[in-house]
Amino acid sequence: LRGPAERRQADVFDPLHQSMLALQLVRLRCLSHREQSIELLEGGLVDNARVRGEQAMAGLRGLPARYPGLVREVRGRGLMIGIEFDTGERAEAVEWACFERGLLVLTAGKSVVRLAPPLIVSEAEMATALWILGEAVAALGG
Repeated sequence: LRGPAERRQADVFDPLHQSMLALQLVRLRCLSHREQSIELLEGGLVDNARVRGEQAMAGLRGLPARYPGLVREVRGRGLMIGIEFDTGERAEAVEWACFERGLLVLTAGKSVVRLAPPLIVSEAEMATALWILGEAVAALGG
């Protein structure tokens, strides 16, 4: 239950302004952890992102040649990688097949599956993700 002050605030701010206020609170929280974030970045996360990104690209680069009618392109930098499929329906099917196998990927745009693991992803975790993604694509590509 909300108290009188919260009810008044809800009456004054519409949902858009409430969202903007919440975003500002998140930004303030992020600023308070700035020093901690710098420590984490200096602790090797940027290097790990580069190395794991190279691992991912090496594992995914061959998909367009293996599945020429299905996978159009693999692109990305670091740990932000996109796999473009021939249709949005196929991208969604790969997304769902990955989910069923325990890997969370998201579609981006009309026909791209985005792979964006955390900066702390390990070599073994990336290898597992690549295996699951490969299985999901193979299930569609026959």
